[in-house]
Amino acid sequence: MTAKVWSSRDFKPVKTLSGHESKVTSLDVVGDGECIGTVSHDRTIKLWSSKDDEKEKTMDID
Repeated sequence: MTAKVWSSRDFKPVKTLSGHESKVTSLDVVGDGECIGTVSHDRTIKLWSSKDDEKEKTMDID
């Protein structure tokens, strides 16, 4: 499953984050904007680099 980040200026997608195994339910920009966090029904939290869209860390939700 994927999460898309959209531009608030022109309402076009600017990033696609792929890697969850189920529906993404939440997305948040963390800290100073260098990291994006996503939460999914697959019971994981994933942290992504906003510079290169690479997945940095996956945490399981118990």
